Amino acid sequence: MVFLFLMIPVLTLAVVVALDAPAERAKSAGDGPTGIALLDHWLNRLRPWHAAASIMLTGLLLLAIQWHAPELFLLAGLMVLALHVRAWRHEFTLLMALPDDALPGRNDKVVWIVLMVLLPPLGFYAFRSYRAAHLPGLDARWVADTAAPTVKPAPLPEGPWA
Repeated sequence: MVFLFLMIPVLTLAVVVALDAPAERAKSAGDGPTGIALLDHWLNRLRPWHAAASIMLTGLLLLAIQWHAPELFLLAGLMVLALHVRAWRHEFTLLMALPDDALPGRNDKVVWIVLMVLLPPLGFYAFRSYRAAHLPGLDARWVADTAAPTVKPAPLPEGPWA
């Protein structure tokens, strides 16, 4: 039982941090405070709201286990679902903000949009892994800064009906 009380907070924190936008990996193992690359990567990503959401989720799960209350399990599940929706929205807006030439194919953006809308869990994880592999360092701030400037249309030619 003690093992359960130790593992639930660690697992909930891992879920909350993993559903947040992925951060850049450290260049070497010594870049962080611990010197362990994986632990430094997770500590670098930790934000105060991650800890608050993890504490709330841990409290819900421990109360549900102790009180045998299925409503609290349902509430914890809805909280995890809300975290998934937040992460999906982040990835979708990042995809929509990408310029057309950021993806290699002509219709790649449309394919990703269809996949993310019709199969949200699969599309979310597939685009996140594609982005991590093929578009390293991509962030929403970078996309907003490098977006193509608005182009004014050419003036209409002078014609006999003008």
